[in-house]
Amino acid sequence: MQATLRKSCKPLGVLIGIILIILLTTYIILPVGNSSIHLAPLPDTTKAKLFMKRSHEYCNQFLSDAGVSGSEGSLPFQGSDYYELLQVHMIARHGDRSPVFRTWLSKGLDISCTFPKDEKLWSSLSDFMVKKLPDSSNASQVETSLMFSGYHRHFCKPGELTYEGHNQHYLLGRFFAKQYASMLDGYLDGDWMNNVFVHSTYYPRTINSAASFLMGFLPDKPSIRTSVPIHYSQGTLLHGAPRGLNLTYRWCPKVREILNSELSAGKMFYSGAMEKLAKIFKRPSINLPEPSVIFDNLLVRMCHHRKLPCYDEKNCVKMPLAYRLLEYADWTIEHKYLATNSILMMQPFVYNSLLKKIFEATNKMASGKQDFDKFLLYFAHDSTLTPLMTLLGIPPKKWVPYASRLVIELWKEKESSNPADSVGFGPYYIRILFNGQGWTRKLPLPESSFALVKDLVKLRAFKNFLTTGKFREKDSFDKECGLS
Repeated sequence: MQATLRKSCKPLGVLIGIILIILLTTYIILPVGNSSIHLAPLPDTTKAKLFMKRSHEYCNQFLSDAGVSGSEGSLPFQGSDYYELLQVHMIARHGDRSPVFRTWLSKGLDISCTFPKDEKLWSSLSDFMVKKLPDSSNASQVETSLMFSGYHRHFCKPGELTYEGHNQHYLLGRFFAKQYASMLDGYLDGDWMNNVFVHSTYYPRTINSAASFLMGFLPDKPSIRTSVPIHYSQGTLLHGAPRGLNLTYRWCPKVREILNSELSAGKMFYSGAMEKLAKIFKRPSINLPEPSVIFDNLLVRMCHHRKLPCYDEKNCVKMPLAYRLLEYADWTIEHKYLATNSILMMQPFVYNSLLKKIFEATNKMASGKQDFDKFLLYFAHDSTLTPLMTLLGIPPKKWVPYASRLVIELWKEKESSNPADSVGFGPYYIRILFNGQGWTRKLPLPESSFALVKDLVKLRAFKNFLTTGKFREKDSFDKECGLS
C-alpha cells in the first residue's frame, strides 16, 4: 500500500517542483526594506499595459462632474443620523501642470497653457485676493501676473498649471459644494469669510489651484469671492520657513541626514534601466537627471498624449523601459518619505495648523460657541501630501496623482452627556479620506480607538497617536534642526 502511494505521488511531486522552478525563474522578488524589487523582467506587453494604467491613475483627469466621486461629508450606514459634522480639513495637491524641470528629455515637449476662448467662466480667476500670511514675512511676493494667464495663446512656463489642472480643481470644488451642502446651506454672504480659510504654498500652480477650487466651491457672487482670500507662505509644507533655513526648509540638517541614509539602497536594482536610458540618448549614466525628473517628464507626456522621448528616429524610449523607470521613481518616493523624516518634517503643520484648529473648534463647541473655521482648505504638493500620509501611518508608497486630496473631518455625537466635553475631547471623532475613499481604518491603532460607526476614530486616540513617540513632540522640528 505504502509503495503504491509513493509511486503515485512521485509524478505529482515532480510536477510541483517544475511549477516552482518556473515561478522562481520567471518572476523573482527580492524584499528591500519595506518594499519589493522585481529582479526578473515582466513581459514587454505586460509592462506596456502597466505603464498605461499607471499613467491614467497619475493624470487623474476628470472631464466632467461625473468624473469626481467620493464619500466626503456623509457617514456610511446612516451614521450621519447620530453624528454631526463640525469641521473639514482638505490638503490637496495642485492640478495638472507642465514639467517643473526642462532638460534634454524635454525635447518636443511644449505644453499649451491656453484657455478655450468660449469659456468666459475663467475670467473671474483674477478676482480672488492673494494675501501673505502674517507670520511669513520672508515669503516672496507672488506676481499677480502669474495668477491668471488669460486667453492668449502661449506655451506653459516650467511648473505652470495647465487648463486641465484648473479644470480638475474647479470640478473638485463643485463636488465639495455638493457633498457638504448641508453644512453650507443657509450661509449668508458674510458667513463665507468667517467660515472658510484657504492656505496655499507660494507657487503660482498651487495658488491657481486654490482659485479654481473656490470658483466651484463658492457661490457665483463677486462679493463672496472677493471676501475669501487665498493666504500663502514660503516653502512647500504649508507653514512659513523658520529663520535661518532655506526656501523649502524641510531639508534641515537632520532631515537630510535621515534621507540620504535611506535612498542609496535602490539605485543598484534600477541601474540597468538607467543605463538603457543613457545609451538611447548617448550620454554618460552619471549625467542622467534624478528619477523624479525622469518620472515627471514621462508622465507629463502621457497626460498630454505626447510621444515618449527620442534621441533620433531610431533611438526612443519604449513603454517597457518607461514602466521600469516609473517603478524606480515610485521606489524613491516610498523611501524618500520613510516614517522618521516624514514625522519630523510635518510636525510644525500638525501642531500649528491641524491640531490647533481642531481643538479650537472642540473647545468652542464645549463652551457653546460656533465662531471657528468650518472649512480649512490647503493647496500644496506631492511633497506635502506624501509625508503627511506617512506620518498618519498610511504612506501612499508611490507618487500621488494630480489634484489628490486628503480630507480630515471632525465629527461629534449629536447627543452625549460625557463630562469630558469640557476639555475638548468628549464625544468627538476624526474621519480620514484619501481621494474620496475612507482611510480611517488604515490607521495603525487598536480596535478600541475606533467608534462603532465605520470610519470614525476617537479624537483622543488620534491626538495621542500624532503627538507621542520619537520626533512627534511639539518642539521636535526646532530641536532636531538646531533652531531651539
